[in-house]
Amino acid sequence: MTRRFLHLPLAVHAGLLLAVLVALGAGIGTRGSFVSDEGASILQARSLARGDGWVVPLPLPKVDPDGRWFPLEPYEIGPKGRAPFGKHPFYAMAMAGAYRLGGVSGVIGLSVLAGVAAALSASGLAGVFDRRLAVPALWVTGLASPLLFDSFLAVGHTIGAAGAGLAVLAAVSARARPTWRVVGVIVGVGAAVVVRSEALLLAAALAVVLVLAAWRARKPLLAVIGVAAATSAVGARAAETLMIRHALGRADASVGVPARGNGRSFVGGRWEGFVTTWLQPTARDLKVAALCVVAVAVAAAIAAVMARRRPSDVGALRLLVAIGVGAAAVRVVAAPLDPVPGLIMAFPIGWVGILLLRRADLAGLPRRIAAATAALFAVGVLLTQYPEGGSAEWGGRYFALMVPLVVPLALVSLIRQGASLSRAARGVGAVGLAAVSILFSFLAVGSLRAVHDDYAKLVGGVERVAASTVSTGQRPVIVTTESFLPRMSWRTYAHQRWLLVLPPELPVAGRRLRDAGIAEITLVDREDASQVIRFDGYHVTRHEVIERQGTWHVTVLTADGQSP
Repeated sequence: MTRRFLHLPLAVHAGLLLAVLVALGAGIGTRGSFVSDEGASILQARSLARGDGWVVPLPLPKVDPDGRWFPLEPYEIGPKGRAPFGKHPFYAMAMAGAYRLGGVSGVIGLSVLAGVAAALSASGLAGVFDRRLAVPALWVTGLASPLLFDSFLAVGHTIGAAGAGLAVLAAVSARARPTWRVVGVIVGVGAAVVVRSEALLLAAALAVVLVLAAWRARKPLLAVIGVAAATSAVGARAAETLMIRHALGRADASVGVPARGNGRSFVGGRWEGFVTTWLQPTARDLKVAALCVVAVAVAAAIAAVMARRRPSDVGALRLLVAIGVGAAAVRVVAAPLDPVPGLIMAFPIGWVGILLLRRADLAGLPRRIAAATAALFAVGVLLTQYPEGGSAEWGGRYFALMVPLVVPLALVSLIRQGASLSRAARGVGAVGLAAVSILFSFLAVGSLRAVHDDYAKLVGGVERVAASTVSTGQRPVIVTTESFLPRMSWRTYAHQRWLLVLPPELPVAGRRLRDAGIAEITLVDREDASQVIRFDGYHVTRHEVIERQGTWHVTVLTADGQSP
């Protein structure tokens, strides 16, 4: 039965994978978002889809005429105004088209389709390595890698991964004509660059690897393809720059991002970023949850070492598999709503496969090109990412582009190692990896849905309180000190007027709001605003605490002389 399933046409497998992702997406829903970047992209897509253009107007120009407290931070700014998601304009335009077709579900559907495309690129690359791996690579990439989670995010990771996979596949495919290989690399790199900034690092890594491979293997075509990769990246970025100029009025549109670093040294920041994006086991620092994930990773590492050194010790392998599967099951039960940020921690098959890699597994130019490109890209991201990584994430989201390269390499080592084990040991190892991967996939989907629900309830709670401050048909004024909250409020943003104000500037904002005749405002903050903040000319008339994604204080302030 299993063999018959594996021998179905690849198109059938791709269709089945799409059906599974659509079903999972329906269960997750679009009530909220996981990361605030999604809110910015949805707001931009909505504005374009409705014909309102790139620029989002200032919510309260009388109070904030220079846009100092513009709420959708970070943003791109130019003489024409501010765009909440202008850094990748072609992706925003694609999302706008998807929004016209299906609203927010259409935007997420774009990521789902790209997730299948990324799985197909991994399948194609795996087929170049070993034909037996084509179908497994499709399913592992689609359902057992971080791209499963990314398929339901509106931030372009799966599109970038699909482009990266296509580019490397075209570069190493010996069957395709040289012209088509060059075209494939240009299209793949270009598609990745226009959706993800880190794709520039992948293009640079691929170009360097191909030029070096051309010199060592004396294959000038590889150098031509490498130059094509670099040229495509530069051209795509130049096209984005021109588009930003068209949208905002100049090419050097600045990005309103708060300074990051917090006094860390460069080395300290790199180390913190590595720990966060590769090793962090839990998003909320839950001790039992963290211990379980670490236990899975350690058990998998020991099992990989034992499989190499003591392949006949089935008893020890059974024990390690039992520990790993048991810890994963406890993790799902104990903390089913908490994401796993670290790449190693969230990707068991990739972790074990890379640990089992031997030099012989990299025999042949295609495998070496894929491995070197992935390694250089990973180093590039580690050297350039924020110390906090991608903030909210599952499996190191800035590394998503290399997943279609890593999965085929991991499967090569797993198949080779499996062949050296006894039939019993091979079965135990396969069942253990499958069980842990299924549990982590369940955890990925469940935690994503939970975060959506939590933010939806937080935004709904703020909306409910704010709506009580105005008459029907009017737009309430909401002030917050948290930069991500207005973007997370993309569902209600059009019906509200937000200001993002740093705590020291709240008294100034209060005076300006009072002078503008705003009778009531809603203050949303992580601190107890009713106790520690006093707006000049306002008094507290209502205070509510919302326990969602932490503790939030929602305070209604009424102008002196006004009744609530």
